[in-house]
Amino acid sequence: MSSNQMKVFNYQSVFGSALKSFILEKQGMGLSYTVVAEDLMGFDRFVAFRGHSTLALTKELMESWVTVNPNHTRTIRHKLIILREFAKYLQRLGIPACADFEVPKKNYAFKPYIFSTDELSRLFNAADAYIPLTKATHKHLVIQLFLRLLYHCGLRLSDACNLTVQDVNLQDGILHIKKGKFEKERFVPMPASLAQKCRDYSSIVHKNSNSTYPFLPTVHGTAYSNRGFYGVFRDLLWQANISHGGRGYGPRVHDLRHTFAVHRLRDWVYEGRDMHLMLPYLSTYLGHKHILETETYLSLTSELFPDILARLETHFSDLIPDIWEGSDDEN
Repeated sequence: MSSNQMKVFNYQSVFGSALKSFILEKQGMGLSYTVVAEDLMGFDRFVAFRGHSTLALTKELMESWVTVNPNHTRTIRHKLIILREFAKYLQRLGIPACADFEVPKKNYAFKPYIFSTDELSRLFNAADAYIPLTKATHKHLVIQLFLRLLYHCGLRLSDACNLTVQDVNLQDGILHIKKGKFEKERFVPMPASLAQKCRDYSSIVHKNSNSTYPFLPTVHGTAYSNRGFYGVFRDLLWQANISHGGRGYGPRVHDLRHTFAVHRLRDWVYEGRDMHLMLPYLSTYLGHKHILETETYLSLTSELFPDILARLETHFSDLIPDIWEGSDDEN
């Protein structure tokens, strides 16, 4: 199956037609939704096995499927969140469906660190002032661009580490992430100013590089490891006078990605954009598995920028999760 083909699921219960159109709508927004579609296959089989023939999604039916084989809280949450989304879709079609039910809370000791605009400025200034140990290295240029790619494109650290020269389309300003998390391939457009920085950088660093050479190389000509760049990042935090809480507390490199997402949502809200339309774009851009991961940033955005909360609650209250549901492993 090519990367452009969507897997087809054969739903056969009374909800079969609605399930198919629900998935097609999500895919039409640019989302794969393959994982959700597979989970809903289990629900479809359960409904058919029970002989449920009424086109109405009741709370009792949903809870029966979720608890027929009791699983840990995370699995139950995942199933209920999916069904809540499907229930909202059915309601839009005028089909009776219960979407008003409680989803077990997800407890995370970790909460992402969102850099302020001032902190980002200090961090970039620290990178621009970075002095390599010898003049024969381009490490300072690599570090400057590395940091900007992480924030301005919302990349995972591994995405940036794995970039090769051929993965960076300098003419069109597009990054090709060949093998991101969950084996997902995606194309990431860069802001025009960052694309120009990449062209200037390449004219110096990659004069004689072949197509498979690391785009952001170490002084040894190898790709950075996550651990290797983390050491550089800690040094930059110190130079920027940004406190680090120790292992497990951050700020972490991955928090630049979280900051990108929150800042992007903040800007869209101020611009009056429709979050129902914009979230799928952000989800695809970030390479999320499904849009539920992206929606958690709305909660964090409204928490950090209180003046945004009223706007979100007025127009998009159905999109705001009750708690932060993201984690470094998932997003």
